[in-house]
Amino acid sequence: MAKVRLLQRKMEELAEHIRTADGFMVVAGEYNHSIQPGLSNLMDHYLEEFLYIFGDNFHSFFQYWKPNAILSHPLKETCVKL
Repeated sequence: MAKVRLLQRKMEELAEHIRTADGFMVVAGEYNHSIQPGLSNLMDHYLEEFLYIFGDNFHSFFQYWKPNAILSHPLKETCVKL
């Protein structure tokens, strides 16, 4: 049970870190013509934190999108071009 509470605390710390960021740039290796599954799971789980800047009142809630970018490139082709 202590491990579960530790995991929940760590996940909330990560959510707060993502929530307070101004934007994101993710650089990751390509996996099967997409981003890696672990990164995809992380981004899906924290979707609201990644995409939205939360306002102080109801009218500004979800009005602003955080700037973000994902750069992915296959390692195999990169090595061949070198």
